Amino acid sequence: MMRETRREGERFYPEGTRELPYPDHTSDVVRRLIWKRMKSAVLRRDRYRCQQCGAVFGKRRRQVFDPTLRRGRGGNRWESLEVHHIIPRSKGGSDHPGNLMTLCPSCHLEHTAAQASERVAVRRDDERFLRALDEDYVSEWFFDPRD
Repeated sequence: MMRETRREGERFYPEGTRELPYPDHTSDVVRRLIWKRMKSAVLRRDRYRCQQCGAVFGKRRRQVFDPTLRRGRGGNRWESLEVHHIIPRSKGGSDHPGNLMTLCPSCHLEHTAAQASERVAVRRDDERFLRALDEDYVSEWFFDPRD
């Protein structure tokens, strides 16, 4: 199979991929081991840099001042890079490197919130559609006793 060509410097597929990096019959134990190595490889591939905002982390984590710590006096905490699935696994996305990108916690939170709001909007649209179908069905078969 030929490797799909990507623009120069592009490290992942912007639309994601559903292609699996291992055969379908791979056991769960092996998949978890592959995931750990894949995660490390993606972090190295992206040079420990957030692919959204460009924040640089020195080898996976950095120290950040948080004013909410220590009862409002502030303090330092450690922040780690996160590997994000472009197409969520719940929607058929895979652990393929083309479906993974490195994000800082704040960018990952933004992506996750956007995906959650999309899921809510789809669910709301589905409920409206079903309710409209139900109303049409009821109005079609409803007989007014006064007739």
